[in-house]
Amino acid sequence: MGEATALFIAGFGAAGYTTRHDLTAITRASFWAGRTAVTDQGPASVVHRRDRMAPGATVDGSST
Repeated sequence: MGEATALFIAGFGAAGYTTRHDLTAITRASFWAGRTAVTDQGPASVVHRRDRMAPGATVDGSST
């Protein structure tokens, strides 16, 4: 796994080094896309949906 990460970082570093263009717009768009993905999907994985729980189940796991 470490080798894949190293190659990934090295590849982007090499691409960034050879690029002579201003990448501010791409960076800004990538940041907002990532932020939107986290803020839109993050709470959905944390919030306990009572309508999707098994009958008789409680949020804290205790029995009724």
